[in-house]
Amino acid sequence: MALQQQQPHLQHHQQQQQRHQHQHRQRQQQQHTLINTATAECNTILECDYLVLGTSIPELAFVDAMLMKDKRCSIILADPDRHAGGLWKHTPPYSKLGLPSALYGVGSLPLDSSESPSRDDLLG
Repeated sequence: MALQQQQPHLQHHQQQQQRHQHQHRQRQQQQHTLINTATAECNTILECDYLVLGTSIPELAFVDAMLMKDKRCSIILADPDRHAGGLWKHTPPYSKLGLPSALYGVGSLPLDSSESPSRDDLLG
């Protein structure tokens, strides 16, 4: 009986893993496409200290930390979308942070911890 109860849970876990792997492969393919497109459309060689693929919170936090450490470092941000914001650009307008806002943001611009900002607040 216990084995029968575990099987749906295991199937759900396997399906979740497959979805995550598929999403990861899609992101990698988008990044490769972005680099290949930029290379094909541009005859100029760009040099930088850091090439950052993506403009979600973790990537922007990395950029923020690098600029706080060395304001003269050069950084190129590459993202398939035209504007920064990551998943927040693709969520409904009523979306809010799932955790306290103090856990979000970047070092140089922390979010006000007394509020739960909406998607539009986060995208500015």
